Amino acid sequence: MNLHAYLNAWAGGRPVETAVATTIGRLAEAAYKLGEAVGRGPLADDMHELIAHHADGDAQRRLDIIAEELVTERLRHAPVRFLASEEKESALSMLPGAPLAVAIDPLDGSTNIDANAPLGMIFSILPAQDTPAATFKQPGRAQLASGFFIFGPHTTLALTLGDGVLIFTLDRETQRFTLARTG
Repeated sequence: MNLHAYLNAWAGGRPVETAVATTIGRLAEAAYKLGEAVGRGPLADDMHELIAHHADGDAQRRLDIIAEELVTERLRHAPVRFLASEEKESALSMLPGAPLAVAIDPLDGSTNIDANAPLGMIFSILPAQDTPAATFKQPGRAQLASGFFIFGPHTTLALTLGDGVLIFTLDRETQRFTLARTG
């Protein structure tokens, strides 16, 4: 079963679940595109180039900026009110009145690209509150979904919707994530 079909069945037409399913679908689109860029490695126009350092000392590379732009663009078409990214100092306001918020590290481990080691995208989906501060200070049990994509020899999504973990693997021929394991 592919990710889209699984999420639609899981959502069952319920508004919040449908919003979560749509948002995960948009993140999967960004992950597909990012996986293509990561897979090109050093052939992809200096992705490893150091751009800046964050206040916490983490290096920001061109690949981090590409990942941030991909995620932000895809989530502009999702029911997301706030987006908090490891790449930004403050949360972005996206779609006013939307029911969800996303906290994300669009590309964790970008320095690994030089060593041909795995990279990841980590995300959490929360119910949106009135302000970004209230939204992103909710306890972990408020999460509606969370997961991570791993970019390596294959691209994988590990996802929880609150009951166990689902593993989806990208089928590059169909450009769809396919359920590989449950646990």
